[in-house]
Amino acid sequence: MTRLSEEALHNLCYDALSFADNLFQMWLTVTFAAILAIYFSHSNITPYLRRLLIGLYFGASVMLIGRWCVAIIFHLVTYQKQLIENGWLPFPTPENASILGGLHLLLYLLGTASTLYFMAKFVGREGVESSNTGSHQP
Repeated sequence: MTRLSEEALHNLCYDALSFADNLFQMWLTVTFAAILAIYFSHSNITPYLRRLLIGLYFGASVMLIGRWCVAIIFHLVTYQKQLIENGWLPFPTPENASILGGLHLLLYLLGTASTLYFMAKFVGREGVESSNTGSHQP
């Protein structure tokens, strides 16, 4: 196996972090797009189409979260270990990087769960108002 230089390993660490950041931006974009799609089309959306959107959003989220975990947990940690094993300085990261990574993953999971809940339960203002007005008639 070819040994990588210190500079190459540092570049790979930076690339892994950059890739993870790009994945977060994609997930955030997909999440807001899903929320807006349900919010603005709630009166025209069929139950089948709603389930399809929920499934597509769930699949995209699982894929993006999985790729983020691979980029951070596997690639970054592996490259850091190689730097240390070779006696070089590790890639500079904050001391609380593991806490930040855990919070980032928690944001992914809670954000995905909240979005899925919203997509499944949102009926729109008209649906809520019509159901409320019907029950208040004398």
